[in-house]
Order: sequence, then structure tokens, then C-alpha cells
Amino acid sequence: MMRILVLALVATVLAGCSSTSTGGMFGDADGSTDSGFSLEILYTDEANLAALYRIRPNDTFEFAGGRDALSGQATYTTLLSREEVDRVRLRIAEVGWETREPVSTDDPPKRRFAIRFTTERGSYSYRVRGESPDVRPVLELLDDFSRRRLKADLDRLPEPGLQR
Repeated sequence: MMRILVLALVATVLAGCSSTSTGGMFGDADGSTDSGFSLEILYTDEANLAALYRIRPNDTFEFAGGRDALSGQATYTTLLSREEVDRVRLRIAEVGWETREPVSTDDPPKRRFAIRFTTERGSYSYRVRGESPDVRPVLELLDDFSRRRLKADLDRLPEPGLQR
């Protein structure tokens, strides 16, 4: 059963590029929405890598990689500041996701982004193929947030330089 679900999700991601405006997405379990903004990006690529980035309306950031990403199960969660969420919203405005579909390319041929987000102005859903100059700036911010999960491990490493 799990294989069927994963295959269905991958098939959806590989379907190409589309845009729709839908009703509210990412409400919390209790149905509340705080900021009116939510975002989800599922990234898959030619090396069979997958990453899931999600910002919920209560400013919670979620990340998952690999099989967990494909099944939608977050393995890392942190709370973003209002300023961090505003930076993501500004970046989305700068690349124009609310006014047009992000650019798709065929390079690399198997890279895919499934993007869903909601603002006060509406809900949007895109399928983007290849490396996209419209997706990369947003993804860089989300990557920074996801690296926080590594901070404790990185802090334990020795400082660079001569060790005595």
C-alpha cells in the first residue's frame, strides 16, 4: 500500500507544470490559521533525492528528506520568526509566483518541484520542471531554515585550525 502511495505522489510530481487556485490548504489540526500564509515545496531530482519544505499558517517550518519527504512526513520542525516568514513572502513576490507560473526547463531532465502556497490573495499550485530561476531564490531561504537541524552537531565539531 505504501508503495502505491509513493508511486502516486511521484507520478503527480512528474506530471508537468500547472496552475490552479484552490481553497484553503494547510490549516492546523484544530482548523486554525494564524498568518494566512502557507507554503509547501516537494523537490525531487535525477539522483532520486527528495526534500519537503513546509511553512504552516502558524509559522511552523517543517522539513523532511528522502522517503519521509515523499510520504509527507516531516522529520524536523521549528518555529520561524515573523521576519523570517516575511522574507519568504517577499522572495515569492520578487519572483512573481502570484502573477505567473514559475519558469520550467528540461535541465536537468528529471528535476521537479511541486509547489503549493496560500496568501490572503488566493491559493496557488505549480509543477515546475528542471532548474528554475524562479524557484531557486525561495529554495535557498528554505534550505537555510532546514540546516538548523544540523546546528547542534556542527557546534560539537572542533574549530578549524591547528589542534594541540
